Amino acid sequence: MLKADLHNKLASGNLTRKEDLLTSNVLGSLTYLPATAALLPWLRQAQRQHGPDGIPLVGKDVIDATVSFWPRAGAREPDAVLLLHSRDGSTEPVVIECKYLETLSQKPFSTDPEGRTHGDQLVDYWRALNEGTLRTRDGSSWAGKGKRLLYITRQGTAPERELEQSWNRLLDSEKAEASFFWLSWRALHPVLTELAPQLPKGGPHRLVTDLVAYLEHKSLLGFRGFSSLSRVIPVLGAPPTLRERWSLHPPGFLGSLPEHELRPALLPERTDRWNRLLPR
Repeated sequence: MLKADLHNKLASGNLTRKEDLLTSNVLGSLTYLPATAALLPWLRQAQRQHGPDGIPLVGKDVIDATVSFWPRAGAREPDAVLLLHSRDGSTEPVVIECKYLETLSQKPFSTDPEGRTHGDQLVDYWRALNEGTLRTRDGSSWAGKGKRLLYITRQGTAPERELEQSWNRLLDSEKAEASFFWLSWRALHPVLTELAPQLPKGGPHRLVTDLVAYLEHKSLLGFRGFSSLSRVIPVLGAPPTLRERWSLHPPGFLGSLPEHELRPALLPERTDRWNRLLPR
């Protein structure tokens, strides 16, 4: 699927299908590498948005990680459950929700007798993990053990409003033990570009280079600094190519725009706006 998506051989489909493909292509491919090579270094960049201070998503004692895709949470499906394995043999689950072009479903549909609202994706998934109603395809669940949620998006900066809105729908008793983290797809690109030269030629190297190309194809790159501008546009005023236009924008510049503003026809205007900010 990664090759087909990379070469635009798949039907465009709806936005949810695009997110499922991204999740499968990236997270699925990372599971074929040692977790310490790429998955854990990427996950260690996750930022705590809500919950106890000083507690990282991935602690120093974590030595391995496995991913279970599309577990069941009642009638809904989070994108994955991440299992963090520590040196002492313990395992901690983290529920993962991934977004690419869509936003969260955050409209509460009902309120139960305990005053809990239902319908917010992040809240529903965290509760399902914590209460043991979230189950993987093999029937595994983790009642009382799962306290952490990871939200992965394309933006270069955290979608604070979305996360805060979901967090505020938790009960105070739930907030006392919950932790919400955020991570950008873009943060994986430098991890992989640093890893690729260290790998011998062969399967793992091809997999990593394909993933790098795939992230670039999806414009999921972090800001690489102003030093790269002389390479991208050697002569000021020269019209950049489509790929170069994407690479010029810092994190969040395009990531916060709605999908209809990401069409190539509108990119020259965005590029001109950015070029006006460059030193002359």
